[in-house]
Amino acid sequence: MRHINVRTEAASVRVSQTVTSAASLFETSRKALFLIWARIGLHPATAFGFLSLAFGSLVAIVIPPLRGPDEISHFLRIYSYARGELLPVAEVTRVRVAALTGLTVLGYVVVVYLIFFLTYTPLDVNHVRGVQGRYFIIVLPVAAVFVAAVINRELPNGMPSAIAIAGSLLSGTATFEALFQAHW
Repeated sequence: MRHINVRTEAASVRVSQTVTSAASLFETSRKALFLIWARIGLHPATAFGFLSLAFGSLVAIVIPPLRGPDEISHFLRIYSYARGELLPVAEVTRVRVAALTGLTVLGYVVVVYLIFFLTYTPLDVNHVRGVQGRYFIIVLPVAAVFVAAVINRELPNGMPSAIAIAGSLLSGTATFEALFQAHW
């Protein structure tokens, strides 16, 4: 009968198995995940959407309403918007918002005219060429906040919903008119 030293062989097998099993486990997991993603056709953006929905729902279920660090202030701000108060009622904040938005609108208009003056207008012309109204559409919301801060009047009850309905009707009408002109 032949004697075999079991301890040395077992120890060498165990060491090599742990090293290879950790690497093979990682490799196997990576291949399995890749296969699953390839099978169901998940793109990273779709996976991000699913994971965000899952974890966002979990957080919404686990954390009770209005228990976050600044949830109360967010709730009160949205509640004031729903009542038609577009800006905070504090005078210092209102003046600061009016100054900041006014300077933003003025700066944007000056920069647009400066760009077209430097790049598009010939030297012998007495006005700036190339400026169109569509370049100022992006600054209209800021101008609306400026006007709301300067006027500082609360809208009558029901007026925000009437404005929203009128805006959606105008937008829908303009969309249909554009589609009809383009295709008929």
